[in-house]
Amino acid sequence: MRLYDTQIISYDFKDQWPDGCESGCISSITASEFLLVQSSKPAQAHYYVPLPKRLAIHTGIARARRNRPFPKNSTDQVLVNFGRDFPMYVEFCNLALSQVINDNLAELFSAATDFLPKDTRKLVRSRFAYLVARHISCVPLSRASLTSALELLDRFTAGFNPKANFRNTLNDILILATARNNSAELITSDSTLSRFASRIYEVPIARVRDRILLNFSLADPVGFKTSRESKGYINRGWQFRFHNYTQKVADQFGS
Repeated sequence: MRLYDTQIISYDFKDQWPDGCESGCISSITASEFLLVQSSKPAQAHYYVPLPKRLAIHTGIARARRNRPFPKNSTDQVLVNFGRDFPMYVEFCNLALSQVINDNLAELFSAATDFLPKDTRKLVRSRFAYLVARHISCVPLSRASLTSALELLDRFTAGFNPKANFRNTLNDILILATARNNSAELITSDSTLSRFASRIYEVPIARVRDRILLNFSLADPVGFKTSRESKGYINRGWQFRFHNYTQKVADQFGS
C-alpha cells in the first residue's frame, strides 16, 4: 500500500507532482483536510458527510436538505481528549469519507456540500472528483492507529515543537500512525515528520527530489526504538472514544 500525505495529494491535484498518485491511498485525515471538512474550531467541522448505511439516504431525501448542513450526529466522530495539555479535538467523518470516496457516492457528497458557498462547493467537489478519477482509496482511522498516535504524539512533543496550529501536528501524527499500522509506504514532503519517524522507528527512508518515502512494509515489526523521551501519555490521561463508529468497518483496512 502506498499512502500519500495531504501535501502530496494537493500537489498532484494541481498537476505539480511529476510521479502522480494514481491508484494510491490516503488516510481519512488527509481526506478531511483535502476536502476542507476540518475547520479552525477543534470540535466542529465545515460540513458533515452522513454515514450512508446509518441514514439509508436516498438522493431525493438528501437533496431536500441542500440549504443547510447535515447535523453532527449524522456522521461518525472520534473524540480525542488531551486533558489540560491541548484542546479536545473531534475528528468527524472518517468512516463516512472513506465510504463515499471508495464507493464513489458522489450524489451523497454533493448533498452534504450543497449549502457551502459557490466557490468552496466547486472546489471540494472537484477535489472529490479527482480522488475518484485517480482511483485513490481512503483508509479510515482504526483503534490501533489512534492508540499508536497518542504514543507517537507524546514522543514527538518530547523532542520537537508542534506546529503553530497544533491541529496540523495532530494530523501529521495520525497519518503517520495509519501508515505504520497498515505497513504502508508513506510518501511525504515533511522533513520534520520523516526525521521524527527515523528517530523512533527502524524504517527504510528514501529521498527522491522533494519527496520522502518511509517504507513501513520493510520496517521493524517489533515497534518503537528504545527511547527515554516518552513521558508516558497514559499517565497524562490522554484518551479517545468513538461515536457512531463501526469499528469492524475501520479495522477491515488493517490493525
